[in-house]
Amino acid sequence: MTQSMLILFAIMGVAIFLFIRGKHPPDLVAGSTLLILAFAGYVTPKDVFAGFSSAAVITLISTFFIGEAFFQTGLSDKTADYIIRYLGANQKKITLAIMLVTGLVSAFISNIAATAIFMPTVSSLSKKMQIAPSKLFIPLCFSAVLGGTITMLGTAPNILASQALFDAGLKPFSLFSYSLPGIALFISGIIFLLFFADKLLPDGNGEVPNPSENIAEIYRLHERLFSIKIPKGSPAAGKTLVSLRFGSVLGLAVIAIIREGRSHLAPKADDTVLENDLLVVRGRYDRLSALFQSETFKLQAITDRLYNSLTESFQIMQIEISDQSNYVGKKVSKLYIEEESLLPIGIKRKQRFIAGNLSNRMLIPNDLLVVLGKEIPSPAFKSLSQDVQSDLIRHLFTLYIDSSSPFIGAAPDNLNLDEMLGITPIAIVRNNKIFSANGVEIQNGDLLIVSSEPSRAEALNLVRGLEPNPDAPLEILHEQGVAVGEVTLSPRAEYAGKSLADINFREKYGLQVLALWSEGRPIRSYVGHRPLKMGDALLLFGPITQFHLIKKDPNFLVLSGIEDAPIKTEKVPFVLLSLCILTVLVAFHIQPVHVAAFTAALFLVITNTISMDDAYRRIEWNIIFLVACLLPMGIAMEKSGAAAYLAGNVIKAVGGYGPACTMLSLLLLSSLTSQALDSSLGVILIAPIALRTAEAMGISPYSLVMAVALGASIAFLTPFSHRANLLVMGAGGYCVKDYFKVGLPLTVIAVVVLMLTIPLAFPL
Repeated sequence: MTQSMLILFAIMGVAIFLFIRGKHPPDLVAGSTLLILAFAGYVTPKDVFAGFSSAAVITLISTFFIGEAFFQTGLSDKTADYIIRYLGANQKKITLAIMLVTGLVSAFISNIAATAIFMPTVSSLSKKMQIAPSKLFIPLCFSAVLGGTITMLGTAPNILASQALFDAGLKPFSLFSYSLPGIALFISGIIFLLFFADKLLPDGNGEVPNPSENIAEIYRLHERLFSIKIPKGSPAAGKTLVSLRFGSVLGLAVIAIIREGRSHLAPKADDTVLENDLLVVRGRYDRLSALFQSETFKLQAITDRLYNSLTESFQIMQIEISDQSNYVGKKVSKLYIEEESLLPIGIKRKQRFIAGNLSNRMLIPNDLLVVLGKEIPSPAFKSLSQDVQSDLIRHLFTLYIDSSSPFIGAAPDNLNLDEMLGITPIAIVRNNKIFSANGVEIQNGDLLIVSSEPSRAEALNLVRGLEPNPDAPLEILHEQGVAVGEVTLSPRAEYAGKSLADINFREKYGLQVLALWSEGRPIRSYVGHRPLKMGDALLLFGPITQFHLIKKDPNFLVLSGIEDAPIKTEKVPFVLLSLCILTVLVAFHIQPVHVAAFTAALFLVITNTISMDDAYRRIEWNIIFLVACLLPMGIAMEKSGAAAYLAGNVIKAVGGYGPACTMLSLLLLSSLTSQALDSSLGVILIAPIALRTAEAMGISPYSLVMAVALGASIAFLTPFSHRANLLVMGAGGYCVKDYFKVGLPLTVIAVVVLMLTIPLAFPL
């Protein structure tokens, strides 16, 4: 191994680590790696941006145009109607039809786009035919991935493998070069999914989404909906919803205000509540009922006299969190400070003092942690500075405990007040003596000293004496003009990693989030500040007009809630004609695949089937940028000799067992790489090795490169193996093990089928 190879492998290793870690966007990692290779001399200035004008990128862009035409013409909706009309309510027939249609469409457009296009169709069929969504969505995405192997257009690895052959001076794959092994793989996968997936997939806990009104049952929404009455004389009367801070303080979302028998649905933040209003809210009734029912619950600012008594009974200290501190990156709830003899009561971070709801706060360098204890444990703990002490006093409150208090008999640290209400118990005053709040049971007549944000204390005082009821009038969810519906993040969503609060979801879309489905379970409390992930599904409530608005947003796919006519059904023949043009140009060798695909794409624009603006919005530019930046890495592997070096090692390891074993090794390596990395990266890194290996062994490069390309599509083991898998995770209500249970046997079948059929297409 030369020094040049060693440096290249180091650069590639760092890039792969960053891809797996997932902290930075993959396209940013790819672009940065490309520049490093250029400055290091592995890629010439002529080649550094060659990927952007490559046949692979042109082909990928064209498939997005065609995918937009499928969406605009409503072919998925028409397909659903035909399935119901001709197949009836037989689950196996419907599952087979979904897989066949999705797979065939996926052969000509991106398999991710095919999955996204047919998700609303499958959701609609699930409800109309009373089939659990969990029985349909994995067959949908897996059939899309399998169908993508039939032609060169179906998936990026197929396109990139053809590009690798072209770059090596060989004739690239044609449109149907993959068809023999691809069709065999598709048929065998369909048969397995049809007869065995139903037994392996979860049944959705018996929840069959028959009529759309039962979608609330799937999310078990009744467990989190209750009502609150605003009694006469309540301090909350006359306040706006935003000033009551139900969401930020109590984790409640007001989904309706019922006033004098009339329902005001999906109220806005500046709407005012009045006496005798009934609020329908989403939240944790079991946690908050005691607070509502306690008429004496009132937080009052601590007096100077009591604060002085507190400092006479305890030491209140501060410690600066340095870069080297063991506390950096730890949550306050996980700290074991000086054998737990100290109680964290506040954090001074830059100019802000944080009190209450400390348990989940993570400490960062330069924080000042304020603690309470009996004695100073070490010199690192200092007396409070003047400004920190002033901030602390403003954040300390007292709560009087009378005989009606629900807190009597419980220790403050067992009440979970920090997490539920954002108030941290510090001490108990009893008979003019002050005790630490840890481990002491609350008694009648106690005065509880707590820390909290002043605005939170004010909001908690406003809800005192409200009248909660565990029952909620669920019929409001089905009133005319409103709907309950599901949406999921689209493949090109910009919101992954952001919370609903970050994107101002309610203000922007005018819809109330009732629940979030994530990682196989519904989440119905404090959903506003939870980062969204690909595969999450949102249960929404609001005016139907707002659902039409969100349906046009490229960040979301609306799975249910509204019925909408296809936009351009009269343009369906042009979509089919464009596919015919593409096929004829390639089949009769009139033009190469990328020119033929681009011709079909522009034909759709010229015939007004889609507009250029629509097509640009449909293109996943991050994928285009990723692929364009990755392509020159294959050139670097080849010119540096790294591909030849690795090929030599492959031959040493498995070459002695024959060409078939070599092909199997490359196929498995490509498949395993795709489970953790983007499949495009796997093909770009492994295809040069396959070419060099074939050259050294004197066997067909086409069979080995095809094994690499199709192996990259065997990505069924986890939801993270392929973006199509992740896309359906929330809609189907899946967890990670569901993919593995179905994906493992399917992977074994796929490997066997490819090993038998690739040599038939391209003999070794």
